[in-house]
Amino acid sequence: MKRLYIIINIVLVIAIVASLSIQPKYKNISTKHNTKVVKTSELRQITLRKEEVKDDKEDKEDSKVEEETEDTSEQTIKESVTKVEDKFTENIVEAKVISDVLETQTGTMSAYGPDCHGCSGHLATGFDATKSITYADSKYGNVRIVAGDKKYPFGTIVRIKGVGNDFNAIVMDRGGNIGIGRRFMFDLLCTNEAEASRFGTHYNLTFEILRYGY
Repeated sequence: MKRLYIIINIVLVIAIVASLSIQPKYKNISTKHNTKVVKTSELRQITLRKEEVKDDKEDKEDSKVEEETEDTSEQTIKESVTKVEDKFTENIVEAKVISDVLETQTGTMSAYGPDCHGCSGHLATGFDATKSITYADSKYGNVRIVAGDKKYPFGTIVRIKGVGNDFNAIVMDRGGNIGIGRRFMFDLLCTNEAEASRFGTHYNLTFEILRYGY
């Protein structure tokens, strides 16, 4: 009986010791687990803060870039407008210098060639139209040749508007149907009758007289 008591006591002691040795392990495990959870939560918060700071920084940088872009665009627009205004002003000044319109007429213009029926190839001024259909004027340069009304002395410069690009011409010939109150206001000299036929008749043209005679 005494042995049984001793054995029971030994078993109880072993059980108590075993219990004490196991409990701290579980406690440590629990502590470690709790610590790990806390660290993960903090890490997430730190990560979120970093992302917020990064986003805020990127937003500021984007905003700065947008402001710089807007400033640059506005400056570019101002420069473009200034250039256009300057160019427009230049054109106005140039137009004033070269316009000097003495008289304006509206009417019809035909065309003819030096080989027309009854033509000799030489104009009323004696100019040989078989060699050239332009005249080198000292002021206006190479200009086309036209037949015009007797009101306009030879050498008169007329700007013709309404046939493609405006161009200058010089009166160096006359014609039966050419003149004020007649069928055609002016008659444009062409290389030959075939070219004149292709040119045809043009109506409602504007004729600006820039110079009377040479």
